[in-house]
Amino acid sequence: MDGVKVFMDDARITGSDEISHFTALEEFFKKCKEHGLKCNLNKSKFFQTEINFLGHRIDSKGLHKTNEKISAVVNASVPKNVHEVKSFLGLVNFYGKFCENLATIANTLNNLTKKNIRFLWSKDCQVAFEQIKKEICSPKVLVHYDPSLPLTLASDASPVGIGCVLSHVYPDGSEHPITFASRTLSGSEKKYSQIDKEALSIVWAVKKFYLYLKGRRFTLITDHKPLVAIFGSKRGLPVLAATRLLHYALILQSFEFDIIFRKTIEHGNADFLSRLPKTSEELEVKDDITIFQMSQIEALPVTSKELRQETGKDIELSPLLKALREGKDLQGREAQYTIEEGCIMYGQRVCIPRKFQKNVLEGITCWKLRNSKNEGYS
Repeated sequence: MDGVKVFMDDARITGSDEISHFTALEEFFKKCKEHGLKCNLNKSKFFQTEINFLGHRIDSKGLHKTNEKISAVVNASVPKNVHEVKSFLGLVNFYGKFCENLATIANTLNNLTKKNIRFLWSKDCQVAFEQIKKEICSPKVLVHYDPSLPLTLASDASPVGIGCVLSHVYPDGSEHPITFASRTLSGSEKKYSQIDKEALSIVWAVKKFYLYLKGRRFTLITDHKPLVAIFGSKRGLPVLAATRLLHYALILQSFEFDIIFRKTIEHGNADFLSRLPKTSEELEVKDDITIFQMSQIEALPVTSKELRQETGKDIELSPLLKALREGKDLQGREAQYTIEEGCIMYGQRVCIPRKFQKNVLEGITCWKLRNSKNEGYS
C-alpha cells in the first residue's frame, strides 16, 4: 500500500499531506480488518511530525541518528579482542550511510579481524577508534530523495578504499547528502593504478545507487581530470584506452549523466569516505580484465617476475611506474597507461623494459611465422 511501511509488527503510515495521510490510514485499517488483525491503541501514535523507526529518527528534514545508538558508540570501551572489534564495527556500520569515508578510517581496525593476524591494539588503532566515534557523533542529516531535484554523485578513491556520496542540489545551489557509501579495496584492487581506482569508484557508486540513478539524468563528480575526458568524451574512448577502462565505459553507457571535475579540496565528502572504507570480505577474486591482461604478460618469452623487476629498474619505465603508483595526474598518452601485477600496460599491450626488448621481438617474429592473425598484440 502507498504510504505504508511494515517491519515485523511495527507499521508506519505516512502521507505528503493530510488527505493522502487519511487515505493511507483508512486503507491500512481496512486491510487489518479483512485479515483479522488488531492494533494496540495504547501503543499507537497518530499525526506525529517525527518518528523513530528502525534505529533512525525521521522528520520532514530527513533521516537522523538516534541518541540511543550514538550513546552506544560513544560509550563503547576499547576492544580487547577480535570479537569485540567485530562488535564495535557492526555497531558503527549500522550508521555507515551517514559517515563520509567510513571504509578507509576503519581500515586499521578491519585488519585486526583478518585470519592469522595477531591481535595487537596499536596507536593507529586507537586513533581510528576515536576518529570513528567522532564521525558517528557528527550532526549530519540525510535529506529525503526528491525526484524533482537535480542529483549528483561524487566518488573518490584512496590507497585502501573507495567512497561516494549521493546528493541533491537545491535551488540556492547548495548540495545536501541523501546517503553515503564506502568499501575497502581487495588485495588485487589495491595494486591498480590511481586512474583505475578512481574509475572503479565511479562504477561501484553507480551500481550501488542504481535504483536512484537509472532512468534519470545526473551529474558525476570526480577529482581525477583524465576521467572527464575518457568517460565524458562524445568522440568515444581512445583506441588504445586500457582494457579495464573500456570495460567500465561500457557499463556507464547505460546511464544518462554529465561528468565534471572538482578539485580534491572541494571534493571532501567522497574523498573522506574513501579514506574510511566500510569493511568487506577481501576475496582475492580477479576480474576478467585482470585475467586477460595477466594472460598477455604470461604469453611473453620472459616471466612476469622478470618484467616486474626490470620495469622498476628501467630508465624510461621506472619514472612512469612511480607516477602511476603515486596517482599523479597524467595527461595525453600517459593517461592511458595502467599497472597490472607490477607491469605497465598500454591498453592491451605490455610495456617491455629495454633489457628484454630484443628477446621479445625475436619471440614475436617466430610467432608471426606461425600465425598471421597478430594485429593488436605486437
